[in-house]
Amino acid sequence: GVAFKVYIPRAPFAETAEQRADPRTPVGIGMGFKRELNGDFTVSAVSPGGVARQTGLVQVGDRIVAVDGTPAEGLNIADLTSKIKGPNGSFVMLTLIRCADSF
Repeated sequence: GVAFKVYIPRAPFAETAEQRADPRTPVGIGMGFKRELNGDFTVSAVSPGGVARQTGLVQVGDRIVAVDGTPAEGLNIADLTSKIKGPNGSFVMLTLIRCADSF
């Protein structure tokens, strides 16, 4: 696979009551991921209205190697989620690996 980095703005996928009540509520980029049997995290879904899909930078099957420079290895799903989420309008840097034939 090919490793690459992407910078994606965080934005609410669908505004929730929690976000309306407190605009500082962390938001993500509109993607889902899962932990594989070997411990790697891979993107399992890219939400139609989310920033990840709108930018076209993230694809289902991409392996998440790091978030903002922090290796994903050794993190649990909750930790990885909290690193991807952040203030609305801020950016997250993902280091991903994608099969070369998927570019």
